[in-house]
Formats: sequence, C-alpha cells, structure tokens
Amino acid sequence: MIKSNLDAFALAYRWLEAQVGKQTKPLNTFTEALEAFRTAMSYRFFDWLTLNRDLFASYKDSLGYI
Repeated sequence: MIKSNLDAFALAYRWLEAQVGKQTKPLNTFTEALEAFRTAMSYRFFDWLTLNRDLFASYKDSLGYI
C-alpha cells in the first residue's frame, strides 16, 4: 500500500530508473543535452530526498511551509 505521495514517487522513480538503463539515444542538439542534464539532476535530487526526508522537512518547516 502506498502511504504517501513520496512513496508513490519513489515507486515511479524505481520503475523509470530500470527503463532508462535499457534505452539510450544520441544527444544531437543543445536542447536535448539540456533536457538530459535536467532529468539527471532531478534523479539525483530525488535520491537525495529519499535519503534525507527529515532534513528536507525541517528545512521547509524553518521557512514556514509546514
């Protein structure tokens, strides 16, 4: 059972991570390279976020969002 949105994202991320390893395409333009870079940074942030949920929540709390 999925307990939170973050768990749902984690599940989707793991599935996508498995799919990305199976597919590669050449980056022919700057736009394609930029999109690939942004996607990679999103994955790295999500990995960090899954390991540091408490730290991220306390940061958001310090800003008054929680």
